[in-house]
Amino acid sequence: MNRPFFYFLMLLFIISGCNNSRTERDVPLQEDTTVQAGTGEAIAVSLPDTFEIRKLNEAFDGGFIWDVASGFDTAIAQLIDYRTEYTGSSGEDGAPTQQIWRYRAARAGTDTLKLVLFRPWKPEQIRDSVQYILTVN
Repeated sequence: MNRPFFYFLMLLFIISGCNNSRTERDVPLQEDTTVQAGTGEAIAVSLPDTFEIRKLNEAFDGGFIWDVASGFDTAIAQLIDYRTEYTGSSGEDGAPTQQIWRYRAARAGTDTLKLVLFRPWKPEQIRDSVQYILTVN
């Protein structure tokens, strides 16, 4: 593969990944039910409930991150918050982190939300993945 083209593709991938991790405010925040999903669980929520998915990174120093794979129908649930929390001691190098995605149910339906664990500079090398079956009533 042509190196400049490869670097362009990698830059495009990184930029598109950055857009996915931004907080979106399309759906107004309301007080309602929040469901926390464990690894690989089915998620069933009602309109306009919110739900969180939390993934623990054992060590942040490996460069691996969890991210939502393409193909998820964002009309069913919209991302309203994304954050990373450090779970180790304050100032500890390579401390474990927890990535948290918060979604609001937006439309009735069912879809699969898949998270993949990879290094952003090697997107084709997926280390792990987990799927959630989301049902919005």
